[in-house]
Amino acid sequence: MEEQQLRKMVGRHFVVGFDGLVVNDHIRKMITQYYVGSIILFSRNIQSPQQVFQLISDLQQLAEDAGYDYPLLVSVDQENGVIRRLVNGFSQLPGAMAIGSTGQVQNAYDSYQASADELATVGIHWNLAPVADVNNNPANPVIGVRSFSDSFERAADFVAEAVKGIQSQHVAATLKHFPGHGDTAVDSHLSLPVIHHDAAYLMENELLPFKAGIATEVASVMLAHVFFPKIETAGLPASLSAKMVSLLREDLRYEGVIVTDCLEMKAIADEIGTLRATNIALANGVDIAMISHTEALQTAAIEQVLENVITDKSYLQQLVSTDQTIKGFLANYGVWTNHQMLSDELLEGKKYRHTQLAKAIYQQSDMVVKMGGKTPWKTTDKLLVISFENAIFSNVEDANHLTVPLKEIIHEKVANAVFQTFSLMESPETALAMLDNLDNYDHILFTSFNIKNEADLQGQIYCKLRQSTADVAGIALRNPYDSRWLPEIETYITPFEFTEAALRVAVAKLFV
Repeated sequence: MEEQQLRKMVGRHFVVGFDGLVVNDHIRKMITQYYVGSIILFSRNIQSPQQVFQLISDLQQLAEDAGYDYPLLVSVDQENGVIRRLVNGFSQLPGAMAIGSTGQVQNAYDSYQASADELATVGIHWNLAPVADVNNNPANPVIGVRSFSDSFERAADFVAEAVKGIQSQHVAATLKHFPGHGDTAVDSHLSLPVIHHDAAYLMENELLPFKAGIATEVASVMLAHVFFPKIETAGLPASLSAKMVSLLREDLRYEGVIVTDCLEMKAIADEIGTLRATNIALANGVDIAMISHTEALQTAAIEQVLENVITDKSYLQQLVSTDQTIKGFLANYGVWTNHQMLSDELLEGKKYRHTQLAKAIYQQSDMVVKMGGKTPWKTTDKLLVISFENAIFSNVEDANHLTVPLKEIIHEKVANAVFQTFSLMESPETALAMLDNLDNYDHILFTSFNIKNEADLQGQIYCKLRQSTADVAGIALRNPYDSRWLPEIETYITPFEFTEAALRVAVAKLFV
């Protein structure tokens, strides 16, 4: 194999990210020197639909000029709900658990089809969604509302329809995080989770959504940075494991692309090292290694693989084999540069239709857990709202998309509502001292973000409120399982996410 073809083959085994809103020297080198097959975008690369469209057109033109055999495949984490990279100018569609709570699988198809329609319009043809994990551990710090359900069977039904919806728009879907990240209490962005289930248990439970997605011919599966000691005796996380690849290929008869989660996450970087992990993953039959951020690591990893394919015949044969799968993936979903301009009217029309869809799904979602106390409220009542500053809960979340429009929505209902907002870093003593004169209010609305345990400031403040009045209503702005730490709460609503559309529906349920 001549050198350029060898470099192209190796490059196709990587998906990389970069900083900036335009083509820079970093990504130019990745394309023109290393022929990377795929690129992942984050909010750091996204400003508006027109800007994304132009960026991707420029990237594709660069690849075409460099002599690529297939178009670049541009990917993004557009799960919707809490995890979304494209915001300004794009529709705010419901996340998985909000959709799952409707009980209508058609909503999964329609919502993910709408999302994929917008992605394809700007040139993105690989969505790293849907989440196929089952959130069967309420203490899970990274999955939560990203999952359709805590029921294996229900999650499977919704996953299958989500895949169909995405791929109906010529966008590749991704089942993640195989073989299941739901039953963990550790965020793999920070350290390596361990799950003690064996293969038989997984086949009957955690893998049901993956089986359902594979049955719909899903284009890709992402491996989790989770260690399963009863399956992988070599001590490797699923993302690097030949046994997990075998489980997918042999037991589940999966023929599509297998990609790692980002190999810069601490579960990998701190335990094994990004470069060594890349080598292990590709040697063990994984098709594509993801290195999302650091140019030096991307360069070193690709150079290492280039050296290995030259010096190790078995390694070369392994990559030649997996390259066949990748080439089919790129040929099926890749699209070359679109030289036409992106119409604002086209985008606005899509956004209007998809926004109406989102509203309808939120209306159907099962937000109300309890409705008691003095509800419904009147817009003339005196209302105190206890809120907390939103913060990154897991590194998969986006610091640019943490705005919670609750105050504006409440003030549309009760113009003189009083907000008491606490920092989660506040000392309990200082915070509790601020809660005086509670008798001046007809109602208290307590909002929460992922209460971790009974010592959490949010839970302490709730208990203080309950000592003064029984009429405390709760809205869980992110995690429906916060109710575990809110004893005897009589009104509890969980919109599953803090997007404007979701909060409007949730707040409306409290009033006449």
